Amino acid sequence: KDKSEEGSEKSVGENEALATVAQLLGPEQSAELFANLVREHMQASQGTCVNLLFRMTQQLPIEPGSGWHSALTKIGSTIVQALATGKSSRQATAESVVQLFNSLIALQSDFVTRACDALIADVKHFVPDRSIIPALTRLSGQVDDITGLLSSYRRLWRHAVTFLLERSEFPPESPKNWRQSMKLSCSCEDCIALQAFVVNPRRKTGRFPINSGRRRHLHEVIRSQNLDMTHVTERTGRPFTLVCIKTRKAFLRRCKQYTSDQAAMRELLLVRRSTRSDIAMVSKLEAASDRSL
Repeated sequence: KDKSEEGSEKSVGENEALATVAQLLGPEQSAELFANLVREHMQASQGTCVNLLFRMTQQLPIEPGSGWHSALTKIGSTIVQALATGKSSRQATAESVVQLFNSLIALQSDFVTRACDALIADVKHFVPDRSIIPALTRLSGQVDDITGLLSSYRRLWRHAVTFLLERSEFPPESPKNWRQSMKLSCSCEDCIALQAFVVNPRRKTGRFPINSGRRRHLHEVIRSQNLDMTHVTERTGRPFTLVCIKTRKAFLRRCKQYTSDQAAMRELLLVRRSTRSDIAMVSKLEAASDRSL
């Protein structure tokens, strides 16, 4: 399967065909074939593998005790085991999370708990505000009717709340001066001069008249340190001058993230299935939302 086409219409079409082929192969051959296929491709094509399982649970008769239930349980177990390793190379989508839970619920509730553990442990690939919260919103309509889903739903909800509160319970503070941080990784005179400019709270603009090789060195330092500034070469006089101007881009990005996080918090309040133990968490969410307004 083409790794660049995860989640694309082509991949979905292939999965439809594979699910049809499974009916011709029968449960025993399908279990071996598709478990190996999933094991091989989960790291690069996680969403496509989950979609394949989802389509098979939709198209095949999986009554408990049947051959197909056993076959798809083996495939589902392979997916959950792969998720637990945290070796995916892609961030999951909300669609993939929804399909994962719907598939596993159809097979065995224990898989749902194990998948929930894996998602909570792997924040890098299951980013709460990008995949978990939209998935919770979509699952909220069925959570009260499906046995085995409510407990994991609540755990994922608490996980998402904790993630957002740690990042955006309070609005970002406006910078009070122009000071930034810089770790001195080089002891050359240009880096020492750059650091002195970076940490100076009053200086917004720094000028460094140096030759092209030394300018390239500072370009790399600014990039590698992710310094919040622009840098251009003023081509007058000799040597030319590297002009660095501090910006507020990092603060503006943080403000944008805060606004997005607050919207996600309000969404979590709408879809909560909280218990008495969650009262403090709900209160924090409500206070953070009120504070943002």
